[in-house]
Amino acid sequence: MVKLAKSTHPWVTLAVLLIFCGIAYLFSVRDTLLITNSFLMVVSGTVAAVYLPKAIRAMRERRDPAIQHITYGIVLGWGDTFLWRALIMVWLLTDQDPAWTNNDVLSGLYAGAALGAFYHLTSPNAMAKGLWPRVVACVGVVAVAAAIAAVIIVAPPNLSWMTAHVKPWIPR
Repeated sequence: MVKLAKSTHPWVTLAVLLIFCGIAYLFSVRDTLLITNSFLMVVSGTVAAVYLPKAIRAMRERRDPAIQHITYGIVLGWGDTFLWRALIMVWLLTDQDPAWTNNDVLSGLYAGAALGAFYHLTSPNAMAKGLWPRVVACVGVVAVAAAIAAVIIVAPPNLSWMTAHVKPWIPR
């Protein structure tokens, strides 16, 4: 815990959260969404662009499979997030037309982000050592995701109680 406290990363995270709180206090909800979405869109596009040549090089040179999986997962996940954020930007700038958020394009982008994350999980030694333990772990992750999706589709839970309890704690 002492090493964590001495690390600069948690402190930078807290500073960024405080800056966000200041932005959220000063601007409207819509403008705050535009500011944070712009930041995430630019950062994710930059991450994908920076890691694309690294992923290609790692695959071409047949480097350690962990490096291949991690770099390729970074490109897929963050490249997809960039496209997703670009569409959300359109949604925010068109007075939040539901057609921009309830469509198959966004579902495809969610799947792309999930694939990028999945590449991180399939990286050797990330979840398990050896091929078959990784396969079993990944099948478990897919099974849990499929079970949650099935329950939500077949018997959608009524979460109005939760939103009623959370809403008073949301600043606006």
